[in-house]
Amino acid sequence: MIYSKPSDERGFRDHDLLIDKQGRIHVVVGNTHPPGQVIAYVKYVPTSKVTQWRRFNTYYERVLKHYDVRLMRETSRKHGVIEKDPVIGAPTPKLPVSLIREWLTPESRMVELLRTVNDEVEEDALSAAVIVADASGINLNRVGVTGSILAKMHNTVFSDVNLVIYGCREAVAVATTHLRKFNELPKNILKARILRKSRSLNLPPEIVASLYPPYARIAIRDRPVGITFVSDTCGRYGEEIFQPIGIAEVEVYVEPWQCSALFYPGFAPISTVINVREVSCDYVDHVELAGNLDLVISYEGLFNYTLFKGGKLRLRGVLERVIPSGTFALLLGGAEEPGYALPV
Repeated sequence: MIYSKPSDERGFRDHDLLIDKQGRIHVVVGNTHPPGQVIAYVKYVPTSKVTQWRRFNTYYERVLKHYDVRLMRETSRKHGVIEKDPVIGAPTPKLPVSLIREWLTPESRMVELLRTVNDEVEEDALSAAVIVADASGINLNRVGVTGSILAKMHNTVFSDVNLVIYGCREAVAVATTHLRKFNELPKNILKARILRKSRSLNLPPEIVASLYPPYARIAIRDRPVGITFVSDTCGRYGEEIFQPIGIAEVEVYVEPWQCSALFYPGFAPISTVINVREVSCDYVDHVELAGNLDLVISYEGLFNYTLFKGGKLRLRGVLERVIPSGTFALLLGGAEEPGYALPV
C-alpha cells in the first residue's frame, strides 16, 4: 500500500529495499511517497559477470558506488526512472508500485538474524545491533539491518554492517550515546570517506572531519558499521510544496536535540534568524527572509548531525518557498548547491 496521509502503519520507509520485476534493487528514500509510486534509487542491477555480490543464483553490479545526490541522479537516469517531483521541486528517482516484485524491510531481516546467523557478516550485524541496543537502552526490536545483508547478497570480505534505528526517542538515545564497545573505524577507511565527502561538498577535509558524527566512526572488528535513523511514521505527500527560488546564506539558531534532524531527509525548525548574509533571489529581500525562514531541510547526512546538535549555525543552501504557508525553507545537500551547515 501507499500511504499519502500521516500514518503509524508500516508504509514504505527510508532504507527499505525494493526489487523490481527486472531484478534491480532499489533503496527507498524517506517515508513520504506519491500515490502509486515510491521514491527510491537503483543501487544494484543484475549482471552476467561474476561479481562480489550474489543473490541466490544471480550476480549483481553495484551501479551506485557510494551515495551522492548527483551520482544518484545519473545512475537513476541510466538504470531507472527519474522525473521532476512537483512537491520536492527537483528531479527525483521513483519506482511505480506496480513494478515491485519484492519488498524487503530491515526489521524483518533482524528478526531472521535473531533466529539464526549463517556467516561472519550476519554474526557481526547481530552483534553490532545488540551492542547499540544495550549501550543506548533501546529495545532491540527498534533496530533493523539494511544494505547487502538485507538483500542476502553480502560478501564476507567486503560488506559493511548497516543498521537502522527506528523512532524518535531511539534515534536521540543512540545519537547521544558513546558507543565505546565498538572499535574505531580503520583510519584508511575514515580518511578515504572524508576525502570523498570533501570533494562532493566542496568543503576542506578538516571541516568535513570536524562534522563527522561519532556513530559514523565505528567498526566491529575491522568491519565498518553504519547507522541510519528512520522515523516510524509516514508523512502526507503533497501537504506542503517546496518551490526552489534561489540561494541563501544565513546565521540561525536551531534548538538542539530534535530527532527530526536525524531522519532522511532531516528537518530542523529554525528558532531565530540571527543574520541574513546573502540572498540570490530578485523578489525576496533580507528583511522578508529573516522574518519568514523557519525550516532547514537536509539531504546530506553529515549536515543532519550538525542540525541535530543545533545551536548557532551558519547555513548555505537552496532557498525554497513553502506552499501554502508562504514561509521559506533552506535545503542543504542538493545536487545544484550542496551548501553547508557549520557551527558558529
